[in-house]
Amino acid sequence: MALHSLGSVLDYGGMAGNPRVFFSHSSRDQDLMKEIVTGAQIALNLKREDIRCTSLDGYDIPSGEDIVARLQEDGAESDCFVAVVTPDSIRSSWVLFELGARWGIQRHLVVVIAAGAAFGDIPPTIAQRKARRCTRDDLEILFQEIADLLNTKMDIGSGRRYFEAAEKLSEAKAQFRVSEQLSSWNYDAERTELTVVKFRKPFEMELVGRTIPFEVEVHPPTFGPDKLWIFHEVGGLAWPKTEVDVSGGYGSGTTVEGGTPPHGAMVLSAVLLNPQAAETVNAWMESGRASNHWPGLNSIKGAIRVGSVKVIVKT
Repeated sequence: MALHSLGSVLDYGGMAGNPRVFFSHSSRDQDLMKEIVTGAQIALNLKREDIRCTSLDGYDIPSGEDIVARLQEDGAESDCFVAVVTPDSIRSSWVLFELGARWGIQRHLVVVIAAGAAFGDIPPTIAQRKARRCTRDDLEILFQEIADLLNTKMDIGSGRRYFEAAEKLSEAKAQFRVSEQLSSWNYDAERTELTVVKFRKPFEMELVGRTIPFEVEVHPPTFGPDKLWIFHEVGGLAWPKTEVDVSGGYGSGTTVEGGTPPHGAMVLSAVLLNPQAAETVNAWMESGRASNHWPGLNSIKGAIRVGSVKVIVKT
């Protein structure tokens, strides 16, 4: 969808309660937006209704309202407009729609680059505007500028931990994309399984320590002679960690990450091993204990991933 002016949105009467700060973003970046928006609200001493961020509860469009009309109005009438450019948002027709409306009226518009996006990913129409990266320092500068625009006092300290979390999350999301693009880890493509494992803990993109408690739900609750293991995946390679004892369709335990994943980005995978694959993994474990050398694996005949969750390891 090309960027274009939507100045005509101002031709009708304004809606009550336009936000002071409008965040244009992709709903796929909800986890990142939660940190940025929470930090901004606290640091700028704003109320929830002062901020529009449609993917977050409490900052969304009120129930029953016309979504398109409200986005047009809020995007045009907000005092500040922050576009969060990520690999997901640059493919979003909604984001381009919002940017087009704001660009057309030539009001305040700033860009934050995050999650592996580059300055070259900024839509051409607004590419000449000064942009910030999703780092703690840049976010503090950005929201200090917004505080001056809103004529409010910026409390940098209160928002700092959220901006730090946003920086770490942004870096991890970028690393996950790199790992997925370069992945050499191949599961047995010939196997097809109906087993599905859902991680109840940890949560997707959760910040975790090196010792990671996990809980899984397995459907169906039995899977014959196969074994269920937890693997760690980093940079396209995988490391078997622990077998999961499944009872009544549920399993739990802990797994330990001894390395340093780039930017903390790691995937916990539930992997089903047939008897042949289980022998391969057991032999790998025995070799590791004897040599204290644990090379990452790029394939195991008879192994198949049946569930996974992305986490960020505090290193």
